[in-house]
Amino acid sequence: MSVGRMANEVHMRVATGGGVSRPILEARQGREARMAEGRIPTASPEAERLFAERGLTERERLAARSVLAGMTAEAAAPLMGISPSTVGSLRQNAYRKLGLSGASELIEKYGAPAASPSVVPAGREALRARGLSETQASVLALVAAGNSSSEIARELGIAPGTVSSARANGYRLLGIHSRGELVGLLASGEKGAPERPRGQARRRGALATVSVAILLILLAVAAWWPGKQAGPAEAAPDELTAISHTHGIVSLDDVVAGYREGGVAEVRVTREGDVDDERCLITEALSDGDPRLPDSLYEGATVYLTVTSDTEVPSVYDMSPIDATRALEDAGLVPDPAFTSYQGVPGKPMVNQPRVTSMSLDPGTEARVGTAVSLAYDAPLEGYGR
Repeated sequence: MSVGRMANEVHMRVATGGGVSRPILEARQGREARMAEGRIPTASPEAERLFAERGLTERERLAARSVLAGMTAEAAAPLMGISPSTVGSLRQNAYRKLGLSGASELIEKYGAPAASPSVVPAGREALRARGLSETQASVLALVAAGNSSSEIARELGIAPGTVSSARANGYRLLGIHSRGELVGLLASGEKGAPERPRGQARRRGALATVSVAILLILLAVAAWWPGKQAGPAEAAPDELTAISHTHGIVSLDDVVAGYREGGVAEVRVTREGDVDDERCLITEALSDGDPRLPDSLYEGATVYLTVTSDTEVPSVYDMSPIDATRALEDAGLVPDPAFTSYQGVPGKPMVNQPRVTSMSLDPGTEARVGTAVSLAYDAPLEGYGR
């Protein structure tokens, strides 16, 4: 090998940060990106056009698509064949090239990938084939199509709480934790779970027959045994039960540790959007424990948390200082000024409390958890304290 060729190969190894030459590295990255394309949904045509115009690499496009699909970096990493930290870096590169501040602005501008009219019925049938109930399959098919909980409730004519329970139960039965994983699951095989081999099916049938026979014998013995006959067995709860949780800005690690200290066996977390675990908001907390035995909602139970770091600004117009503070803090925002008590002013009785007359953020807009909201009132704030 010539000295010039050896020097060039050394240069290529140094430039790529290891013992793999750049052509091999680029070929490997391209292969990984093509494999991931089938598992991470494409974005809207408008977003894909912008990705191309701004010169995003294949992996940067996948990272951006994973945000729009509702995936965390941890969920997208195995699909892309890279580490979660690399997914995060690729997302930051994509935001910079697109001229966006972050995930919230990307989602706000380009939303979720559009679903074709055939996606919902096809998804519902695929989910039914995987063993989900009619309600669970219908809810998850609409979730996969990009519908919000309120839209699903209106579409199916059910309560929002039923939507939440069906989604949590469906995720648990499928072994997934996010909409992105759901979309990937449906995209990977919409015909449902693979058929069992015939030999396995026969064995399962034989076992079922033996089990039924044993059950009948036990029931007969129980009926005959004096004084030992039990009443009818209580059915396990069909739905998850909403449980109390911490409102306002929380650290996810602290919350999970608190539940485990309280006897919870497992905590499963669904992240909505690009979540900062140190500053997030719990939007839903459910337990698979029996609601008829309150202790069982925690002791030995599995708790399902839904968290986000993006929140909707509530309207606090015409609210008193304390009520406005509570409403904004519950939404994960920081009111400025903030008040939690009223000591009064000596010799000056208060007839009417001050009311909010202006907000620095418009109600209904999306904001990052921890964002400050400045408030103005129609009267002096004497006597109020933190």
